[in-house]
Amino acid sequence: MKRIVIALVAAALMAGLAAEPAPAQSGVTVERTEVETRFPQGARFSIEAKAQEEPAEVRLLYAIAPDGTKASAVAECAGTTALSCNHTVGATLDTFIIPGTEITYAWEFTFADGMSYTTDSQVYVYEDTRFDWQTLSEGNVTVYYYGRAESTAETVLAAALETLGRLGAILETDVAFPVKVFLYDNAQAMQPAILSPFNREGVVTLGEVYFSDTAMVSADVATADVTRHEVAHIIIREATKGPFDIPRWLNEGTAVWAQEELLPGELDALEDAIERDRVLTMKALASSSAGSGPDTVGLFYGQAYSLVRYLVDTYGEERFGDLFATFKEGSTLDNALQDVYGVSAQQLENDWRASVGLGPRAEPTAKPTAEATQRPTPSVLTDLGGEGEGGDGFPAAL
Repeated sequence: MKRIVIALVAAALMAGLAAEPAPAQSGVTVERTEVETRFPQGARFSIEAKAQEEPAEVRLLYAIAPDGTKASAVAECAGTTALSCNHTVGATLDTFIIPGTEITYAWEFTFADGMSYTTDSQVYVYEDTRFDWQTLSEGNVTVYYYGRAESTAETVLAAALETLGRLGAILETDVAFPVKVFLYDNAQAMQPAILSPFNREGVVTLGEVYFSDTAMVSADVATADVTRHEVAHIIIREATKGPFDIPRWLNEGTAVWAQEELLPGELDALEDAIERDRVLTMKALASSSAGSGPDTVGLFYGQAYSLVRYLVDTYGEERFGDLFATFKEGSTLDNALQDVYGVSAQQLENDWRASVGLGPRAEPTAKPTAEATQRPTPSVLTDLGGEGEGGDGFPAAL
């Protein structure tokens, strides 16, 4: 397919969206609507209108694609019948949005007699206004980049397409919707655009997926593999939509397995923990706090990858794909492991331990100490993020 390089029409997005005056309906005449991008503090939606009588309430109705459900918020208004109202989306953790977020919105006026008037819907795209973005596209993937990063963007695009094809085939998942990858020169430049800065100190985020169609990638370290990792999360999300979450180690371990190599320090942390018999338990690996700090993050990623590789090497790619299909149909971890592999989670742990030269673990033990799992390369530590939309492990950050 032909690759297309185009410049984003950023000026219109930065200036906001404006609507022509609307004719009076239900006593309301809309004179102007606007959206002002206030990156990284979200977007300010505003409307100016005239009403025959003062409304009891004015609400912003909006939906965030592709994951968000419909939401609404009471606007702040000045005036009685000549109204100027506004509401900001994205300024708090509860309404966090990332560059590329598409928001469909409308305004609703409700009156004391129960009558209401709703404006026509409009679409707004949230932008990181610090940079002059360009795009590189092929298939259903678009890479957003800035500056002189076109060659890196080509590498990122190729890695994303490769991962969608290879991992998608293994998990029998076709990601048909458009996939966006935002490429930043470095983690520091990316930080205001992602959720992870709200997390812990001592951990640097190289990539993150918050909404299920968008990957955020920095070019600091192993850019192609960071891309593979984050795009893998997009595939995993699509492959496991169902009533149950997949365990964190399986989500992250599969994303690491999609890389060509482990990132610096992850293999060292795993080998050191195996030598000391201080590897994480299955319970610890499945915990929401697993790998949440600089002392355990390297071991978490390394061991999660090792478990996934053990499953694939021992039972094959086809049954690994069956495991994800079982989760999508609706299954807990133990039931899925029994159905696909005929083992329990504890048996899998002991089988894996045997494969790396460790004896069985009969009973769960305490979490390894920081001293036992400390990594030697904190400059490339990567944050796991937290639970996201739907509680299915998003945002997932490398």
